[in-house]
Amino acid sequence: MKFPSPHPTITEFLVSLGVRPHYIIGLDSATAALSATAKYLHGKDLRAGGSVPWLAASLLKAANHLPDRWIETFATWSGWADASSPRVVDEVQAETMSRWVVKQYPKRRYPAAMIGSSNGAAVHLCAALGIP
Repeated sequence: MKFPSPHPTITEFLVSLGVRPHYIIGLDSATAALSATAKYLHGKDLRAGGSVPWLAASLLKAANHLPDRWIETFATWSGWADASSPRVVDEVQAETMSRWVVKQYPKRRYPAAMIGSSNGAAVHLCAALGIP
C-alpha cells in the first residue's frame, strides 16, 4: 500500500510563511528577477554578493584567475546542486507556486502587473512603474 507524501502539505505551509518551494531553484534568472522586483517594491536593496559582498567580490576576483575548465566544472556542479530532483515532478503545484510568488510582493493594490518573459529590462520597468 502506497501512502501519500507529506511533502505537498509541508511545502504549502512553508509557502504560507514566504519560504520558496524546494522545487523552485534559486539560480534561475526568473527567480532572481522576481526577487529583485519584490525587494524594490518592499523598499529594500538587492545586495550583490549576498550578506557578505566583499567576500563574494574577492572570490569572484580570484576565480577570474582559474582555468576556464575549472570554472565550467564549478558552474556545472553548482547548478546541479541547486537543481530539483525528477522525483519532485509530481509535487509541483501551480497554485502553490503562484501563492509563493504573490507572497513575495508587499500586500497592496497595484495599477498593473507585468506578465511575460523575465529579463533585466522588465525588472527595471517594473521598478519604475512600481508594479510586480
